[in-house]
Order: sequence, then structure tokens, then C-alpha cells
Amino acid sequence: AFMYLFPGTLFIIPLAVTQLDGWKISQISTSGYLALTYSIIAITLANLFFMYGLKYKKAHSVGVFQYLESVALFVGAWFLLGERPTAKFAMGAILVFAGIYLAEAHFHKRKKLFKFEHPRWYRYILARHS
Repeated sequence: AFMYLFPGTLFIIPLAVTQLDGWKISQISTSGYLALTYSIIAITLANLFFMYGLKYKKAHSVGVFQYLESVALFVGAWFLLGERPTAKFAMGAILVFAGIYLAEAHFHKRKKLFKFEHPRWYRYILARHS
């Protein structure tokens, strides 16, 4: 996960430094430190679970969960922060679920229609060298 996030951090550091003008670390409250700690833990765990999923599942199956991320975040904000869904959110959520359905349906249909089988000579070589 470190190698996954580190390159992006290198590009953000120069931009972040320009925002620190007149800022003091003593201005951060206890709730600010708690929010920062929670963010670091949540992002780290999310990326570890994503990497674990990529290691043990097929990439297209893991990728579907990335599409659900924005919907899940809003549902969490709805319950935790009292955010109210709007018509734009509902339309976006419908489009996300429609896209997931189309991607998965297309993948499974293609998988059944085009079942690839290696030529006989290739299977022979694999059997001899296994």
C-alpha cells in the first residue's frame, strides 16, 4: 500500500507547502487531531483491503467496489452527519448501479460466449512440463 500511495504524495507536497503560510500547529484542536488520525487509519485500511482484494480476487470484481465508493460515502454521511440526498445524488447513484450491472452482465455474457481453449499442442506441452 505504501508504494501505491507514495508517488501521489510526492506531487501533493509542493502544493500543500504553499498553503501553510501563516499557519501554526498550535491552532489544531483535539477534534482536529482525532479527525486526522481517523483519516489516516481509514485510508490505510481501505487501501490494504483493496490490495488484499486484488491479490485474491479478479481485478474486474474488485474494480466494481470502487464504483460503489461514492455511493457508500454518501450513505454514511446521511446517517452520521445528517446529509440529505438530492435528485442529483439519486440520479448519480442510479447511473452507478446501472454501470455496474452493464459491466458485470457484459463480462459474464462474454465469458460464456467466448470460452477460450488452448490448442491441443499447447495443452500437451503444459501437461509435460507440469
